[in-house]
Amino acid sequence: MAEKLTGELEMLDGEERVTQLGELQLTSKRLAYTGRARRGSLTTAVMIENVDSATLQKTRASLALIVVGVILVIIGLAMSEQYYIRQYSWVPVLIGAIMVALFFLLGRRVVRFTIGGADWLTLSVRKLGTREKVGDFINKFFELKDRLSKG
Repeated sequence: MAEKLTGELEMLDGEERVTQLGELQLTSKRLAYTGRARRGSLTTAVMIENVDSATLQKTRASLALIVVGVILVIIGLAMSEQYYIRQYSWVPVLIGAIMVALFFLLGRRVVRFTIGGADWLTLSVRKLGTREKVGDFINKFFELKDRLSKG
């Protein structure tokens, strides 16, 4: 019986495990991931030569968060001009200010792998480890991809 790579996947003939970063594994032939998805678990693998790129980037929160936040602040400031609702004008200002702050605080770092220009796998760096470990993993991936393409 062949050695298990991850989940239901078995190692191919002549395949060796190079490194592992959390649930992401790099072998001499494939990049494999087994982990949780939105509706259950996900097991996926791709041959190394098919991966176009691996990027480490920071994502931002939805632009709607800052737009609604600014609108709420403006509404709250306009309410402060009305004598009969002045005591409640701080509520939309506070909620709007929190939404604006969240826009800048909710960004997260992700590592993204693409195949044929389309996203194949996007994982949170926090889930995998530190940025340095993810950077080392990406470097090992490209070193292996380079070796495979040359010979």
